[in-house]
Amino acid sequence: PQRLDPVQWSMTSTAEVAKAGATVPLRLTAKIEPGWHLYSLTIPKDLYPTKLTLVDNPAVDSYTVYQPPPVRAMDPNLKEIVETYSNQAEFWIPATLKSDAAGPVEMTAQVRYRACDDKQCLNPRTKTATFKLTAAAAAPAIEEFRAPTGYIEVKPGAPPVERVTEKASTTSAQ
Repeated sequence: PQRLDPVQWSMTSTAEVAKAGATVPLRLTAKIEPGWHLYSLTIPKDLYPTKLTLVDNPAVDSYTVYQPPPVRAMDPNLKEIVETYSNQAEFWIPATLKSDAAGPVEMTAQVRYRACDDKQCLNPRTKTATFKLTAAAAAPAIEEFRAPTGYIEVKPGAPPVERVTEKASTTSAQ
């Protein structure tokens, strides 16, 4: 049987050339086949949130991950309210180059994710997507990155969200 592979990842940027020390806006796009969904980065860790990192690179000083606003809905497989993306999800990863970055720089995003439809969940997989740019002193300045409206900053390495047990908020009238 053919292995189901409903999510394809690609990474692009408006900056093909960047000065050392510049912050390059990387756009990581997940294309999701109809009927399937991907989980957000911010659901409790036992529900397999999507994990997104930039592979260590000597030319990259730091980076941040921004996720688009997810859809909150009851998941028929997990029987819980979860945060998902369907069709397409665009994550932004502004990555700051080191002050001595020079020449070709290959940036690779690594994604660990689980895709589900209404009846089944596939095993978690890890995929990568790469974007190549050149660090050069003569590069044009890059417009300062601003996250699109509704995007949420997800600190890389932030502790996974622990489950919050919903306590019935019954305020008994004394």
